[in-house]
Amino acid sequence: MMFINSKKPRKFSEEVEKSSGTSPFRSKLLKNETDELQLNLPSTCSIKFDNPDQLSNFDLIICPDEGHWQKGRFRFSINVPYDYNMAPPIVKCHTRIWHPNIGENGDVCLGSLRVNRRLDFGWFPSLRLMHVVWDVNSLFTHFSSFDDSLNGEAAGQYWRDRDGFSAKVKNYVELYAKMRPIKKAKRVDSVMRAIELNKLCRDE
Repeated sequence: MMFINSKKPRKFSEEVEKSSGTSPFRSKLLKNETDELQLNLPSTCSIKFDNPDQLSNFDLIICPDEGHWQKGRFRFSINVPYDYNMAPPIVKCHTRIWHPNIGENGDVCLGSLRVNRRLDFGWFPSLRLMHVVWDVNSLFTHFSSFDDSLNGEAAGQYWRDRDGFSAKVKNYVELYAKMRPIKKAKRVDSVMRAIELNKLCRDE
């Protein structure tokens, strides 16, 4: 009689899942959360998946419509680790920006992404990708305390020279994050095309 040790295949399966970054629970969780996220995106945000079958990595594009960073286009990458949702997603900014809570190397400072939580501050498994995206978006709209900033120079300038800070932010936007203008067809051209199409239809 042959006995099979069921623990070994399970261990092997877990190792394969971990190396590929997938597991049944995680896959279902990511599917539910990304569906929820796409239905609840802020109006200034959009997300892009390079691979629709790999929901653990995606880009977040933020185009603020007010405040210091208005008219800029900022790209963030969001990587969901294997041990999510016990561990927070990893967020990185790939557009150079002058911001107290975003480092020159792209690191992002958000209380909700901190692993070492205290009291009600830090990452909790009850938080979802939707919360992460809304928190990142809030970096461009709501900020009042830079006591624990990543870019100390930017934070110091914000407090001592608000005009200088605003000017440097706009300079960075102009150099690194300026949105491409959307070309709009002239009304005359669109009217002429409509007339030509109508004429072709009548001729037929």
